Amino acid sequence: MASIKKLTDRKFKITISNGYRPNGKKICKAKTITVPDSVKPRGIRQYVAHEAEELERLVKSGFAEDRDTTFEAYATRWLERQVKYAPSTLASYRRMLERLNHITDEQGARCPFLDCHSL
Repeated sequence: MASIKKLTDRKFKITISNGYRPNGKKICKAKTITVPDSVKPRGIRQYVAHEAEELERLVKSGFAEDRDTTFEAYATRWLERQVKYAPSTLASYRRMLERLNHITDEQGARCPFLDCHSL
């Protein structure tokens, strides 16, 4: 569930909790939004609730990465979070990632993380 804190009349901070790390620390993602002037005062509450739902969906699905995140960084973090796969499967995924990194190194550029949700 999202936590919403009102900062000003049109500025809100949305915080999403996404479980706990192995050390017991809470995993949170926060975003500050500004409601556009085109939204009437009576529609602000609905606008903020919609933004909170969208952020929560992105965080829970794992796609809450910023636009500058490289695929390598995203894939590495994804691998670190996986606990349900056998060690041999994870080793296979790591080898595939190393091959992909080698290909992008040869081309001299890294591919930015794709926003899979918008496809």
